[in-house]
Amino acid sequence: MTQSIIEEIKSQFDESNVVFDPETMAGIVDNCLPISFCPSAIVYPTNKKQIQSILQIANQFKTPVWTVSRGKNWGYGSKSPNFAGGILIILERMNKIIEVNEKLAYAVVESGVSYAELNAHLKKTGSRLWVDPTGSTGHGSIIGNA
Repeated sequence: MTQSIIEEIKSQFDESNVVFDPETMAGIVDNCLPISFCPSAIVYPTNKKQIQSILQIANQFKTPVWTVSRGKNWGYGSKSPNFAGGILIILERMNKIIEVNEKLAYAVVESGVSYAELNAHLKKTGSRLWVDPTGSTGHGSIIGNA
């Protein structure tokens, strides 16, 4: 990854939302598979505008991207991209529960909402609905497991 793209990412994102350090990135993408690829940058967007921004940067510099919602779905590659280099976009900070419809029994959630977060929301609001369990962890994302 060139210094130009790194500078462009830094200009668009707060430093708490990006990772460039190879050692830190290696720990983030570590998984239970026999292989693991490390990206050149990790970005944690918090809204749709930031996703659009990172995709525009990637397109401008012809850099591949790999996206995960939370990366907690063990056995499906976790947070590891399927190629080395590029930009890993992790959507776990996009974890708003937008709507729960009791009558039609559905929820509209952002990509980073976990089973545990939706379950806690349903309990807090006194909902009669329940979260369909997964064979994974409660910290896995609903979207990632779908």
